[in-house]
Amino acid sequence: MDNDVSRAAPYWSLPPEEVLHNLGSGAQGLSGGEAAARLARCGPNRLSGARRGPALHHHLRQIASPLG
Repeated sequence: MDNDVSRAAPYWSLPPEEVLHNLGSGAQGLSGGEAAARLARCGPNRLSGARRGPALHHHLRQIASPLG
């Protein structure tokens, strides 16, 4: 995988083939072996679990500041 991807043009401006090449993938996705190797090397693809407050607080914040 290309480590200079962060310095390259934004991915949405590139042809799909170039994006896949930069990610070390292809149109059919990763092989099972490559997926397992990346899982072992990088861990599961998860977002960090920022703890959210109760849903009511979220809705009240949206009402108070609909754009924020």
